[in-house]
Amino acid sequence: MLLIEKAKFDVLVDNAERTGFEAWYINSTPMGIYGWKITREMDLTWERRVLPETSQFKDKGSVIKTVSYLKVIKADFKKEGVGNG
Repeated sequence: MLLIEKAKFDVLVDNAERTGFEAWYINSTPMGIYGWKITREMDLTWERRVLPETSQFKDKGSVIKTVSYLKVIKADFKKEGVGNG
């Protein structure tokens, strides 16, 4: 499963609704590249977690973020074996 922050989810879906486009969340991992078409109708369970403030390794601060998890097996797009790492 791969993490998605609620703040990012909301911005993507809000912009898609405003512009008439589909919202996609793409994540590149050492295992591959995965993409999900995201909508408000998705059955996501949100939880609050203490996580790094940014994904920059030099930044050490932590904050509470609202997150959910997207199942890799339910990705709408999969390209395995070509991710970063």
